[in-house]
Amino acid sequence: GGILELGAHNGYWASLLQAAGLPVVATDIEPPGAHEWWTQVHKAPAEALRRKEYRSCGVLLLCYPSPKAQNGESMADECLQHFGGRYLVYVGEWATGMTASLQFHEALHTGWKLLKHLHLPQWGGSCADMRIFRRCKPSTVPGPVTRAALWTCDVCGERGEEGTLYRCSMTRQLVVCSQECLDSCALWHQALKVANHRDPLPPSAVTAATDFRPVICADAQSCWSVFEALAVYTPNEGRN
Repeated sequence: GGILELGAHNGYWASLLQAAGLPVVATDIEPPGAHEWWTQVHKAPAEALRRKEYRSCGVLLLCYPSPKAQNGESMADECLQHFGGRYLVYVGEWATGMTASLQFHEALHTGWKLLKHLHLPQWGGSCADMRIFRRCKPSTVPGPVTRAALWTCDVCGERGEEGTLYRCSMTRQLVVCSQECLDSCALWHQALKVANHRDPLPPSAVTAATDFRPVICADAQSCWSVFEALAVYTPNEGRN
């Protein structure tokens, strides 16, 4: 049935998939001018998923959907509400508040089966990746999810209790559950710092107390408010 991308902006991701031979339709609620397109982008809101011309698309692609707005609206939540297909491809940060909403991630965790998780090349200070999901049958949907169950330790894979998982506040690309796990991946952590243009510390100086903060997820009013909460520095006053 093809792939439908909502929130495609200038159609860059859709153009890459089309170049690979995949049938993709790119849409956005406010597409830019045609001179900025990588491929044609049709004007369509989330409700368009119910339109006849789009119902045949069995795969929904969401790339970096915006966090929940001040008015409480979330494009990603609306897409899940209106999409009737079986597969969803989500590119963004997993439950950090920087992309989509907490409710969106909880819905994916409980009502969709993760088929594939792909790490992506990215700018320093970003922890976005790609996840491919298949909708669960009603009989296989698990029970309610606790917020802590959204994350796992990147080293041992364990799911921590509330407040026991920690994200590196310098690179944002490493989550650990204990000092033991942090010690076992000290060289990896140091390499992430180098890749993110941070001054690397010797492994013995890397401690959860100085470099890590509890994993959080909030329905942020803006990406900047989340980044400010996680940053190791104080943003300039009045910065937009």
